[in-house]
Amino acid sequence: MVRESLAGQTHINFRSLEAAYYQVPVVDQSHVSEMVRILELFARYIANSWKRLKIMSEYQRSRDCELALDRKELAATLLSGEIGNQNELRTFARRAGLQSLPDRVMVMQLTNPGAISEPTEPFEKHMMLNRASHMVEDLCQTWSDTLAMAVRPGELCIFTSHEARNAGHERILLQEMANNLLATASAHAGRVARIGVSASHSQPEELVHAYQEACVALHSGAASVCFFNDSASPNLRPVEALEGM
Repeated sequence: MVRESLAGQTHINFRSLEAAYYQVPVVDQSHVSEMVRILELFARYIANSWKRLKIMSEYQRSRDCELALDRKELAATLLSGEIGNQNELRTFARRAGLQSLPDRVMVMQLTNPGAISEPTEPFEKHMMLNRASHMVEDLCQTWSDTLAMAVRPGELCIFTSHEARNAGHERILLQEMANNLLATASAHAGRVARIGVSASHSQPEELVHAYQEACVALHSGAASVCFFNDSASPNLRPVEALEGM
C-alpha cells in the first residue's frame, strides 16, 4: 500500500523506506491504556496539589489577618498604659509574633512634599495618608520585636526593641531603622516624614510616657530623626511641646 501510494516518486529509496517502516515501534491497546492511566494519575495529583495549595493559602491569609489584629490590639494596649498582668501581656506579645516586649517608642509624622500639590479633597488626602501608613506598618512587620499603629491620620506610633552591645550600638540600630522608615514613606508612598525617638523604658507600663517623649523629641528638634535625649530645646517641658498636638 505504501509503494502504491508513492508510485512515481523517483527520488524515494524504497529499500531504505521499507527498513525504516519496520523499525517503527508498535504499541498495542494495553500499552495505550496504561499510558492513559498514568496520565490520569498525574492529572489527579496536580489537581489535589492545587487544592492543598489553595487551602494553605487561605489558612495563611486567615493567620495573617489574626496576626495583624493581635499586633494592633497589643499596640493599643501598650499605648493605653493599662497593662494589667505582665505575664499575660508577654504571652499575648508572643502570640502577636514578638519575642520580647518593646522598650522604646518612635513617633513618625507624615507630611506632603512641597513639590507635590496637596489634595484638596479630604477623602483623597485621607487615602494617601492611609496608604503611607500601611506601607510603614507592613515594613515594621518584617522586623522582629517591632509593631506599629496609626494614632491619627499622618501619625504612627512604632514600638520596638533591639538587642545591642551597648548604648552606642543601639543608637546606630535605631538610626538605621528610622532611615528605612523614612525611605519607605518617601519611595513607596510619596510622603516625607520626621521621626522622634524616646528614651529606653524597661517596664511596659512606661511606654505611654515613651510615646510622649518621642513627641517631645519630634517637636523640639528640626532633624529628620530626633532622639529624646538630644532635644534641641532642653528647657521645653513636655506639656509645652505637646500643646499643638
